[in-house]
Amino acid sequence: MPLFNDEENKRIRYHMKMWGHLDDRFVRISELMPQFTPKQISHHWKNHLDPQCK
Repeated sequence: MPLFNDEENKRIRYHMKMWGHLDDRFVRISELMPQFTPKQISHHWKNHLDPQCK
């Protein structure tokens, strides 16, 4: 079972559109999704969701 489901991926993408320019963006997202640490969200973004990683 994947750590992040489709709904969580959508939420991360949405919040990155809003806060992607901020230094604490992953901390902010983890406050809204407390089941994940900022490090988990950062890793998932950089390795799976970021449009520039493809």
